[in-house]
Amino acid sequence: AESSENEARDQMVDGIVSQMGRRIAPLDEPFDAPLPTKKLESISALAVARRWGAVEEEAEKLDKFPKPDDDSYRLYLVALAKEAQAYDLTREANDFDLGKRSDITPKQADDDFNQAQKYLDDAAEIYKTILSANPKEKEFRAGDTRTEEAVAIYAKIVRYKEENAKALAS
Repeated sequence: AESSENEARDQMVDGIVSQMGRRIAPLDEPFDAPLPTKKLESISALAVARRWGAVEEEAEKLDKFPKPDDDSYRLYLVALAKEAQAYDLTREANDFDLGKRSDITPKQADDDFNQAQKYLDDAAEIYKTILSANPKEKEFRAGDTRTEEAVAIYAKIVRYKEENAKALAS
């Protein structure tokens, strides 16, 4: 029992804010992402296997294609890999926040979330670049839209975390 009504109310509000923060986390919603074939088929096979780090590495290692339209598909794989890695890292950080992961520290969870934000920012920038280079490719628009929405959600999460930290400090 709390020593005063104010302490009880403050503790209840802190609990509610903490639970709301957990609910703001991005949802785990699968999406279909078409993968390029022909010259990029081996890298696309890595994407099918969900080896996103390898997809990013191999697509970045590959020499640029002479035609900007063709190279946009290589960059699409880089953007898709960064986006997927962001979601994976966020899932891990969120699992820690929900008490489902005790094998990482709070700092590691924060670092994962921050890295996820960086991946999303990078992916969003690449999607915009490839949309400019190849505006006829409709499949690129979905990635651009997803990352725009995700960047906004991540910004809200950061704001709510900061507000929660201030409330807990006071």
